Amino acid sequence: MWKINGLASSRPPSCGSRVSGIVQNVSEGVDAYVDVVIDIGCLLRARLTRKSVDQLSLSPGTPIFALVKSVALDRRSIARPVDATP
Repeated sequence: MWKINGLASSRPPSCGSRVSGIVQNVSEGVDAYVDVVIDIGCLLRARLTRKSVDQLSLSPGTPIFALVKSVALDRRSIARPVDATP
């Protein structure tokens, strides 16, 4: 799993590592966090604060850009598939 550095509702001009996708699922995570599954051709999971999810108005079907830093890979999760359902 990549650790997402951020999400944007419009194409950010200054980020080189961005992928566009569609939100597939938004589910409660741990503490103040929410898990968001994004379809980018494969499934990508992002963990955001509830405030960020509300500010971006994220729900299934929302088009979004994921901003990724290559140093933000979670090696423990690479071999595990991301499930679209909680």
